Amino acid sequence: VCRQKGEVSWSLSLGPMSGIAAIAWPLADSMIANRQHFFPKQVGARDLLWLTVLKLDDWEVLPVEWWSPLHGAIVAKADGADLPMLQISCAKVGEPRSLKVE
Repeated sequence: VCRQKGEVSWSLSLGPMSGIAAIAWPLADSMIANRQHFFPKQVGARDLLWLTVLKLDDWEVLPVEWWSPLHGAIVAKADGADLPMLQISCAKVGEPRSLKVE
């Protein structure tokens, strides 16, 4: 889960393309069980993002815990929240940090 510093929205990196760019899926978020929770937005292939990382300092990543569709549905139902559909999702477990490893 990453974003360029200064951006509000997070995206899921789907991996590098030839080592110079990455394709990413935009994420939606909601609060479930008092934690910020992310899941893929319902988008078409044209809405996927191309990310070009020229400086690692310009990007940040968010530590998350991945949830299976069943786990997410159980936690959301217990919290009285709704997930848009049964799908993989993740919950924030830490604060954003720089993509650059020091």
